[in-house]
Amino acid sequence: MYTKLDLYEKAILTITKEQEKIVGKTLSIQMTALVDNLLVKNNRVEIKGDPKIVLKDLVDQYASLFGKASIEVSKEAIKKLGHELESSDIPENLK
Repeated sequence: MYTKLDLYEKAILTITKEQEKIVGKTLSIQMTALVDNLLVKNNRVEIKGDPKIVLKDLVDQYASLFGKASIEVSKEAIKKLGHELESSDIPENLK
């Protein structure tokens, strides 16, 4: 059984992998690594703060360079997770 933190980490990895399809692996990982309170190592992530805020900041980070298209890619990535995260756990920029 996954903890809520595990689900957030899974969501972050899913978004990163979907963004990778557009911008490439190196840039995708670099963008993810720029997010405060998020550590990236060996294809794993570790959240060091409020996971909902970290997830929001990740989407904002991609949007700062790639605009609305990256937000849509992130939304699609979250949809792939199904209903693993409750609606109340998903930041507004992913709804």
